Amino acid sequence: MTYSFEGQDAVISPQLVYYKDIIVDNIEKMIALAGGTERLWPHVKTHKMIEVVKMMMAQGIDRFKCATIAEAEMCGEAKASRVALAYPLVGPNIAEAYYNDGYEAYRQENFADAIPNLEKAYKYDATNGEALYNLANAYNRIGETDKARAAYLQIIQLFPGTEKASKSQTFLEEMENED
Repeated sequence: MTYSFEGQDAVISPQLVYYKDIIVDNIEKMIALAGGTERLWPHVKTHKMIEVVKMMMAQGIDRFKCATIAEAEMCGEAKASRVALAYPLVGPNIAEAYYNDGYEAYRQENFADAIPNLEKAYKYDATNGEALYNLANAYNRIGETDKARAAYLQIIQLFPGTEKASKSQTFLEEMENED
């Protein structure tokens, strides 16, 4: 089946394009197959889009399953009344969830969200040098130089001979030259 739309030649590829009418039709079919919305807990992992969650809510679906904290937060932003985390956040799973959320916030330069998530990621998985390195960089970016220095020193001690340790040493030297 081929889908097209007016102005498609002007769209830079690759790009996400969704057909609202088709999605709404699929939501209606899902509700019909389930015999109503009462038993539905659709998983947001397949689309990860607040717009689709809102479309489902407009059809009466108010419960959603998620695999990550970020997906649960997205459902919360959409004002979903019930959200279930279907992925156990224990052991390495919780560390990974915190790291993913922290790294995404770090990439967006949202250090207020990045720092607590990266701290927790490293707390739950002390072998995650990336979490500690990104945490050090986040501290450095917001001017928390004492915390940045301590984290860079920790990287050098715990991960000697790695690229992270070498970059940490460079940052420490730059910080010393600034003082």
